[in-house]
Amino acid sequence: NAPCHSMNFGAPAADAWRTKSKSIGSPALQRRLARLALFRGGFAPAAAQQVAQADAAQLAALREKSLLAYDDTLDRYALHPIIRAYAAEKLSPADQTAHVHADYYLRLLAGYNELLQKDAPQHAVAAIEPDIDNVRLAWPTALDQHEAAAGRLLAALKPLSIYYQLRGLTHEAEATMRATAAAAAAWGSSGLALAIRAGLEQARFQNRLGRHRPAIATIHAALARAAQGADRWAEGMGYVLWGEALWRLGEYGAAENKLNDALAIGHALNATEIAGWCHHHLGVIDDIQGYYAAAHEHLLQACAAWQSINNAQYLSISLNSIGLVRYHQGDLAGAQQAMEQALTLGSQVDNRHLQGSLLNNLSIIAIEQADYMGAQYYLHLGLDLAATSGDLAGQGAIYTNLGKNYRMLGEMALSIESLTKGLSIAETIENRSLMAIAMLSLANTYKALGDVEQAELSYGHSLTIAQQDKLQSTACEALIGLAELLRGRSRSQAKQYSAEAVVLAEAIQTPQLLERAKAIDHQLQLPAP
Repeated sequence: NAPCHSMNFGAPAADAWRTKSKSIGSPALQRRLARLALFRGGFAPAAAQQVAQADAAQLAALREKSLLAYDDTLDRYALHPIIRAYAAEKLSPADQTAHVHADYYLRLLAGYNELLQKDAPQHAVAAIEPDIDNVRLAWPTALDQHEAAAGRLLAALKPLSIYYQLRGLTHEAEATMRATAAAAAAWGSSGLALAIRAGLEQARFQNRLGRHRPAIATIHAALARAAQGADRWAEGMGYVLWGEALWRLGEYGAAENKLNDALAIGHALNATEIAGWCHHHLGVIDDIQGYYAAAHEHLLQACAAWQSINNAQYLSISLNSIGLVRYHQGDLAGAQQAMEQALTLGSQVDNRHLQGSLLNNLSIIAIEQADYMGAQYYLHLGLDLAATSGDLAGQGAIYTNLGKNYRMLGEMALSIESLTKGLSIAETIENRSLMAIAMLSLANTYKALGDVEQAELSYGHSLTIAQQDKLQSTACEALIGLAELLRGRSRSQAKQYSAEAVVLAEAIQTPQLLERAKAIDHQLQLPAP
């Protein structure tokens, strides 16, 4: 038969089975077809040989009977679902092919571990992608083997996690890691190492999903097991993930304590990954609180760590954060350069989660440059990616920026609608910095509409959170907004706000905010008209 590029079969599948099943050939060939029915999403010739013991001649014979389809461009075979269902019924209950299949794909996945953590993980992802359905089938099969498969599952765990991270499959990842940790925990000492690492990966994806308090509970369990197994690396990474959960909840002091504990462990173990993430998250915390020089230094150290281990995925993440620091410092050109560099890397490694974040951040630059249609394009692309990956924090930030962009376009109803969505998501995931920013932007929209009462209320809510959480840049913007809003109604109160804004802007050394604060303060010092 000629190669079939579209994987179509030579006859309707059910008819093909009915007419061909009685003349498949030898019992050995029938057994091969039954074993091949275990594959999902197709299979390569090497997999057919090693899993089903089907050699080239047997595969050719099955193709001639229209029971297999072959794509010569991919060098892969496939069974039609109906044929697969019929063939699978012929597999003996005593046949061990399912276990062989699971072992084969776990080893295949583990073999990509190093490549996934280097400068071109996209090549490993592309190699895994055709067989991801086989991996999905292999994983629970291996879990059903209990402690006998613990070592193979552990070797494949990190590659699977990285694959999920890059593809943005956060919900599936969290569920898989949760099931793995629970199963391994029941195996006693044989499953301890797997339970620890699966628990940490579960917490990683819970953080991505905005489930920060459940993530902390997961980390507690993983750290207890790490202490039992004397796994210092896991202890350090647990503190990193705990620190991330805490700063996303607005608990910055507690987050810094956990990250500094993790950093000490990272240095003691010479664990570059732990140290790099500590510097990254410490830099993010400093950026949020307006300590831009310290933030930049931490993030540069994170980038140096990622470069030393040649990890392009992590480097792109820290470059994105450097872009935000430069933006907050008023360096739009430097911010855009860092973000575009991060986007180039993120696109190369096909990190869909990061691409959504970067598109959102680039929209901020576009808004500042009055490119509102360009910002709209970035935001809608970013929203699709954030929704697909389950990134609630990303969705909240994008809706907030959409609201700001709609305001600049004069679409006030859409502005309020988007900002309300952003605020609702921020409240759901308890992201206080995002809550403060969304409220600030809502206040700006209400101010543009002339709704002084709602604007003052929203500025006040934003300012309260910002002052409680030491979000200095947001607090300064809220003070400026209040001063501008109230200058015609309560000049003395407006003066108080503008004076506080000047002091704060000078402290955080943000030129744009300082210019705005001084401008409104100067206006308020002039005699009232």
